Amino acid sequence: MDPLTRQIDYLAMEYWRDGDKSTAQDVAELALSTAPRGLFVGARALAVVDAIRSLLPPTVTTRVERLKEDLTHIAVRQEQLDKLGDLASPVQLIFDVLGDAAEHIPVESFDVQALHKARLGQATRAKAAWRLLEAFGTNRLEATVVAELQRAAEELGYRAQHYQANALFVHNGQGFVLGLKVARNQSDRIESFAEATAAMRSQAELALHGVFADGARWEVEWPVAFEGESVGLGLFVAGSVARGDLPPDPLLAATGKIDIAGRLCGVTGIPEKLVAARASGIRRILLPEENRSDTQGLEVAQRLDLVFVDRLAEVRTRLLNSVAPIVMGYDGYIRAVRNLLTVEHLQVDDEKPEKDHYRFKAGNASGIVPIDIYPNGSIVVGGTGSVRAAAERVRDLVLPVKPVGRPARTVSVPSEDRREQLRQLIIDSGAEESKQTNQYEVWRYHLQRGNSRAQIILYSSHRCTLPAGQAPAYDVLWTCITKAMSGLGGLEEIAPDPADPPKQATRARSSVDESEPHIGTDEAGKGDFFGPLVSAAVFVDARTASALRALGVKDSKLLSDKAVRSLAEQIRRVTGANSKVTPIPPKRFNDLYAQMKSEGKNLNTLLAWGHTRSIEDLIRLGLKPNFAIVDQFADARYIERRLLQDTRDSGISILQFPKAESDIAVAAASILARDAFLDWMDRQSQQLGLKLPKGASQQVIDAARQLVARLGADALRDFAKISFRTTEKVLSP
Repeated sequence: MDPLTRQIDYLAMEYWRDGDKSTAQDVAELALSTAPRGLFVGARALAVVDAIRSLLPPTVTTRVERLKEDLTHIAVRQEQLDKLGDLASPVQLIFDVLGDAAEHIPVESFDVQALHKARLGQATRAKAAWRLLEAFGTNRLEATVVAELQRAAEELGYRAQHYQANALFVHNGQGFVLGLKVARNQSDRIESFAEATAAMRSQAELALHGVFADGARWEVEWPVAFEGESVGLGLFVAGSVARGDLPPDPLLAATGKIDIAGRLCGVTGIPEKLVAARASGIRRILLPEENRSDTQGLEVAQRLDLVFVDRLAEVRTRLLNSVAPIVMGYDGYIRAVRNLLTVEHLQVDDEKPEKDHYRFKAGNASGIVPIDIYPNGSIVVGGTGSVRAAAERVRDLVLPVKPVGRPARTVSVPSEDRREQLRQLIIDSGAEESKQTNQYEVWRYHLQRGNSRAQIILYSSHRCTLPAGQAPAYDVLWTCITKAMSGLGGLEEIAPDPADPPKQATRARSSVDESEPHIGTDEAGKGDFFGPLVSAAVFVDARTASALRALGVKDSKLLSDKAVRSLAEQIRRVTGANSKVTPIPPKRFNDLYAQMKSEGKNLNTLLAWGHTRSIEDLIRLGLKPNFAIVDQFADARYIERRLLQDTRDSGISILQFPKAESDIAVAAASILARDAFLDWMDRQSQQLGLKLPKGASQQVIDAARQLVARLGADALRDFAKISFRTTEKVLSP
């Protein structure tokens, strides 16, 4: 942050803390004297200017409007970077997102795979977007556009480096977006900045003890005593980023209160917070489910991606999965076709809008063919011969995903709560409501992903139907159904396409070189009555493999608990975001196990789910492993059938060997999984005031009986795996 921007921000903080109008006038004088260098500070300065607008001379009106225009312009560039850096969205968006800046760019080549690869492995979307632009060729864009994009990328990079999350506050009717800093420390206390209120400190205890087994220190970008109950959710996100469980996201903000049970409670000031978030360029907001109704009817809410959660345990999954990928718009398809014709040495002879589509006439020395682009994303090529073949290659370059047919499916949704949850998940996916076609329909929604389309209908009989449609849109809606039906049996799995059978693990153990880029997974808690089942995955390459070996990383079963806790911290430091942990708490384990048992499945299914989930989380970061190694507990196809389609498409091979912990990545994963298991056991033991032993010994049975005597038999579901035979011993007279 440059000195002038830092000075403006300091004075803005002083004004909102003390209310001194002369300080506000100093802010106005500085902010209006030069173009803003950043959006976050610029938005806070503009809020001060608006607060004292009546005290400013009329002659500054033009300067105030120019400041607003400059900030809007910065927000556009940040949004462009955010969209281009989204790994779930196609690189062809570059023509749509850049808009007029990408008009008539002469493109000699357009390698989709190379461009996508350029985005991989970056810490933030902004960095991924900048790498994409460099691979595309920044020299193709106007110098002013490149400079603005680079400045926006630098600001987002600064925010991601200095703040782990953003929180939303309200003071005297004004909303604020302020960064949160969280760092682990060596004490067992949660330490805060001096001005933090008692409510803020209480929320920090609940939020950060839920992330770190030991202590942490936190502070707010402005060390000011705000109303503090709403800071809890933001601190939990910040702690998760600091620990490496979530990637940094400078365009995400959070607000919400945490209760003692880890549930999220609604907070006040939502309209003011959303307005401030939008003004600061925030694009995603994490909110308690209780605040959903407070966002209804707010115009600003329509311009933000709102993610609602009930409990802390849902935060990571919802943030990683709930925001729908960006799809190319009609204008983007037109612009992409226009720019990419030169790749196949075609020239535009004529172009114009027709009644229901946009038509290009393009050709080469062998002739001219029509290329018709429709608002639904389909592109139809006419003509014959080699010129048609060239135009079809352009079409294939433009269309990011080819739709895949899916059959009709119907499920019964047996409770009103699940039906409403399903509807909200569908809305969050980006689907739009359609007009009902008969009296038996309760609601109908349609979803488009690129040129794929699907519908979902709920009938008064409580039957929900997915008519025959196209993936990936269809698969998004099916995922909504599976989430809403979590814990229930009878839900069929989508069978793999017979034309694309699961891949077999063909490499021999002796042929695997642990210095190759690969993922290793392992689990902890499988044989323990108390505690979660935890899966972990670690990505290593030659550098990290060597570093982990130097640390003395080995199978966690060969280490003491103290050594595991110490090594886990060092592994996270070496691997950074390239390690993921997937805990299945006892209550969730019991629900899933009951569901799978009712479907004739066993513990291997649950293990496969945990392992694949950890692998998926790393693949979504854009990593490109040559293979993944899993300790052998089932046929490799057991794992591969549970990989999501985008991971299957990545071509990763699943290798399963006995004693796979000899591989450095698997050994590191075993330590992280065990660390997370021990962390859960320590925290729950402390909260209960009762030591929860490991394993399934008589000591475990005695502790479980004490738990039942204190809280009742139903409490076992929250702390233990009740499918174990140990449960019978605990409950027997």
